[in-house]
Amino acid sequence: MPSNFPLKRTTAKPKPTSMPHSPPPTSRPNSMVLAKPQPFNGTRGAAAKSFVGQILLHTVTYPDRFPTNSRKVAFSISFMTDYAATWSQPYLMKVFNAEEVALEELLDDFKSSFFYPNCQHHAEVALQSLPQTGTVSAYTQEFNSHAVGTEEASLW
Repeated sequence: MPSNFPLKRTTAKPKPTSMPHSPPPTSRPNSMVLAKPQPFNGTRGAAAKSFVGQILLHTVTYPDRFPTNSRKVAFSISFMTDYAATWSQPYLMKVFNAEEVALEELLDDFKSSFFYPNCQHHAEVALQSLPQTGTVSAYTQEFNSHAVGTEEASLW
């Protein structure tokens, strides 16, 4: 069957078939997203412990954001309010004046000021008088919350 359209000859070269290339590896930013730490107003005890945990979690999860101790200290102070903000002023002035300031120093002073002074003793007393009133899971969770940071020997 003849065609009404004449065929044209072309001299185009066929394109080589190529395998799809994956993009070169790049250093992606950390895909984990943490909630901002809750503001800390100076409440002693569990709130202070929680605040320190949140700050440390951020500094470990996002090391690129906190390359220096000054950045870590400034980040920590930025979430302090009320009495805690007043307490943190000497550290804030060190950051502003580009003086050497260590996060460990801030945290040691913070613990002295806002953690219960007899934390070990309080934990031991709480553990000794801890009744099981609900599920084993609830009891274990309560036990672990008191046992964190205590010496292992005191748990016997």
